[in-house]
Amino acid sequence: DLRLSEEASIKRGLNCDEFFLVWQPQFELATGHMTGAEALVRWRDPVSGSIRAPGSFIPTAEKSDLIVELDKTVLAKACEQVAKWLPVSGDDFVCSVNVSGKSLQD
Repeated sequence: DLRLSEEASIKRGLNCDEFFLVWQPQFELATGHMTGAEALVRWRDPVSGSIRAPGSFIPTAEKSDLIVELDKTVLAKACEQVAKWLPVSGDDFVCSVNVSGKSLQD
């Protein structure tokens, strides 16, 4: 079954640290000052090296409990990066992260 194969691939991707974040900067229009960034998850295919957009794996992850583990991974990576930025960005820097409703219920 294709869905089970995709779930196994997501699980492997989580175990092998294949998911990573790209950052969408957020600016205050009046000043042009960068006020924060949104963390966006991507998945690097270990065989082809291609980068998979969330639409290709989030629906499958949401149909299983893998979305909760994926959200935890994304939050951990986002917190790690923001901790590195805080000394230069200041305390008012805002980080946005998308999470699943399943994760909010946990």
